[in-house]
Amino acid sequence: MDILRQDLTFAVRTLLANRLATSIAILCIAIGIGVNTATFSMVDSILFAPLPFRDPARVVGVFGVQPRLGVRHGALSHPDLADIRARNRTLDGLAMFAQDAFSVADSGRDADHIVGAEVSANLFRVLGVSPVVGHDFLDGNDLPGGDGVVLLSHELWSDRYQADPGIVGRTITVNGVPRTVLGVMPAGFAFPFVQKMWVPFGVNPATAPRGDRIGVGVARLKAGVSLTEADADVRAIASRIAETFPAVNAGRGASVAPFRDYLSDEYTRMLAALVEGAVAFVLLIACANVANLSLTRALAREREIAVRSALGASRLRIVRQLLTENLVTAVAGGLLGLLLATWGMEAMRALIPVELPFWIRLEINGRVLAFTTAATLLSGLAFGLVPALQLSSASGEALKDGTRGSSSGARGRIRNGFVVTQLGLSLVLLIVATLMVRGFLSLQQRDVGYAPAPLLAAQLVIRAQGRDSIPQRLSYARRITERLAATPEVVSAALVDPLPLSGNGNSVRVVVDGHPVPRGDEPSVSSLSVTDRFFDTYALRPLSGRVFDPRGRDDSLPVAVVSERFARQYWPPSGRDAIGGRFRLGLDSAGGWLTIVGVVPTIRMDMVDAPDAQVYLPYGLAPRAQMALVARVAPGVDPHALAPALRSAARAVDPLVPVFDVYSVPDVISRRIWGFRFVGQLLGAFAALAFVLAAIGVYGVIAFSVAQRTREVGVRIALGARPADVLRLVMRQGVWLVCAGLAVGVAGAGALSRLMTLVLFGVSPADAVAFVAIPLALAAVALFASWVPARRATLVNPVEALRHE
Repeated sequence: MDILRQDLTFAVRTLLANRLATSIAILCIAIGIGVNTATFSMVDSILFAPLPFRDPARVVGVFGVQPRLGVRHGALSHPDLADIRARNRTLDGLAMFAQDAFSVADSGRDADHIVGAEVSANLFRVLGVSPVVGHDFLDGNDLPGGDGVVLLSHELWSDRYQADPGIVGRTITVNGVPRTVLGVMPAGFAFPFVQKMWVPFGVNPATAPRGDRIGVGVARLKAGVSLTEADADVRAIASRIAETFPAVNAGRGASVAPFRDYLSDEYTRMLAALVEGAVAFVLLIACANVANLSLTRALAREREIAVRSALGASRLRIVRQLLTENLVTAVAGGLLGLLLATWGMEAMRALIPVELPFWIRLEINGRVLAFTTAATLLSGLAFGLVPALQLSSASGEALKDGTRGSSSGARGRIRNGFVVTQLGLSLVLLIVATLMVRGFLSLQQRDVGYAPAPLLAAQLVIRAQGRDSIPQRLSYARRITERLAATPEVVSAALVDPLPLSGNGNSVRVVVDGHPVPRGDEPSVSSLSVTDRFFDTYALRPLSGRVFDPRGRDDSLPVAVVSERFARQYWPPSGRDAIGGRFRLGLDSAGGWLTIVGVVPTIRMDMVDAPDAQVYLPYGLAPRAQMALVARVAPGVDPHALAPALRSAARAVDPLVPVFDVYSVPDVISRRIWGFRFVGQLLGAFAALAFVLAAIGVYGVIAFSVAQRTREVGVRIALGARPADVLRLVMRQGVWLVCAGLAVGVAGAGALSRLMTLVLFGVSPADAVAFVAIPLALAAVALFASWVPARRATLVNPVEALRHE
């Protein structure tokens, strides 16, 4: 302990004696640790951290699958889930949930839109999460007649009901139905994403339609059962179900997979891995800079170490002392990095335009602190070990005049290696960031099939307050669109579900008359329910046939409008012969045929996924409860300025129908792809930081080399060397470093870019801008960083240089 105290005391004294170098080293490490800590808090939640359930390793998802269509995490029906629950031998408890939205009204207040979920009564027992106020659902609450209850999130209880301790037993109105509050869930719990309310299904599996797939299963593995065993068990059960009910289950199955697979898709996981890799590069570059700084300082201490060695200090003792100094520097940088991380988290929150899922935490918790501590200690070793070993090898020769730096050749190669590493890692980051940014710009500029700029959209739930009959929904739809269309700034208004480009979808399988396919191979299309003015609002002119009658005469007729992609697939080559063709939604042969009356251009339903075929149904045939209200504004009118008028029109028609998420359609697009923009911004910031650190590294090495060769340069100038000769002599080292760094960086970026094809939208992994322009830009800056000290060398005074030791 005394030796450790002596080492620490000496380390602090030595570092304070070199305040400038110490401050630079601490700042470099702090930057590396800060960005790593801030980013790890998010990436850890997405990729690694245990989910906030009891014994989370045993919680799994039970999903519907369609192997031929590539569906791996689909929904299940109540009857299918009931059969799996009854027959499996590997799962301990099986529940279901379906995301939903509710209209809540009580105590004379206006209706509010609440994001929630319908759930099985045993869901929270399966998850191992209990209410903190009141009690959980009881068995039977999810059957008809027992579903008049509700559970609230802690956030909703606090915000809407002011944390009223008497909330349990209180009756609130949800979607027009009185429900009794049973309890309040723990603070921060919003399963599965940002839900604030949970109601039981109220469905009898024995009578529910087997083809009505509405929810995802959640279960616990029995003790001693592996995920592979449970998956095989459930797949076998699903296979037998498909054999028993081929009419609705052909080509379908079920599987068991980690529940995290449902929470974060492959795009999210890849983006998280990219960000974590990028910040690791930043930390490595910072460590390389500090290691170079340590090697530079080592030359000044060579005689000191030689004296200590001559007086009997062992090499191990010297290495330990030097590592102690480096660890003190790293700890100081780590503490400062924690402060920078808190600021970084605030900056990240400001860049995120949506509410994050409850299981993603931007906070410094125990796991983040453990990561920061490990990163700090490893950083101290990473940038300290090589300089310590080099310096501890100083011999008695260092005590002689004129021999200082005798080992500089080896150290020079090490310093050069660090700079090449810095340049290579920086170039990888710059190229990856450029690919991501260009991919995001390409994604943002994709042709969607219509002009989104003049459109304003809002979501509403028509079924609120008992308006759950088809005539009531149709009446409300007619009144709200007419009221909004009467606004002077509005050209046209319509209702649609799902809202194109929002990321929501309603995929259905279709059977086309005259085009038989094997059962289970029926194609999927996007099905949209629209009011008659939808095509005017979106400026979609029919390519053939007609669109729906603007007077609503098609509302109750079995007619449909289809996209050009759908028409060309079955009535090639132009699709114009699709008029009069028929198709049926779903696989039930009892479903009625729909006659095609028009073909319109194909639009994008999502900015990320490829365009698919679409079918449009009159709202009267598919009067869905939650719809998007879309208005096309007059030329020159800012859609955002129309938002108050839209809300006012909706309130005038029915104040108890909540209107929410009022955005212009370009804003809808922006919110849909915010994750790609966010990652591009982070990678761009990290790349810029790495760029600066690498330039500093190049400058430092060349400047140190010039200082070491001052006597040589003076002799050359005294013997008649021209400034251009000196400049060329010094720059040669910088050119070599830059070329080696670029070669390493281009090779690394080339390998990494091929793994990024999933998130490069419309951009080649070998994009010329990224792989030509960016290396040239980095080379130019790095060579300038070499030129500055090289230029200084040409100004050396020969007389002074010859006196240089």
